[in-house]
Amino acid sequence: MTGTKEIRGKATLEFGAGGRYEGMRGKSTFELAAGGRYEEMRGKSTLEFVAGGRYEGMRGKSTFDFGAGGRYEEMKGKNTLEFAAGGRYERMRGKSTFELAAGGRYEEMRGKNTLDFGAGGR
Repeated sequence: MTGTKEIRGKATLEFGAGGRYEGMRGKSTFELAAGGRYEEMRGKSTLEFVAGGRYEGMRGKSTFDFGAGGRYEEMKGKNTLEFAAGGRYERMRGKSTFELAAGGRYEEMRGKNTLDFGAGGR
């Protein structure tokens, strides 16, 4: 971990060559394989994975596996997943599973779902 920065309720984590972030109260866990960045400000979360990584939302809600880079954003109930070169999104409770072969995008906003697959997927 290259450093940790926090200013007025904004948390920023920068991982130089892999690392792990565990949110307090067992809320969230971030595993960045080779660099990445986590930002949180007023309920907005952003995860950027440089070369693979994994995000696990606690309470069995969601799991994100990024094959080679990707981005996760959450703001006011809006979720956005961008997979640079493959990846996997799993929502627990047996609801849904998305596998993106070579890039793609998943958006969820107020019950509206959008899936864009760059080159194949499931």
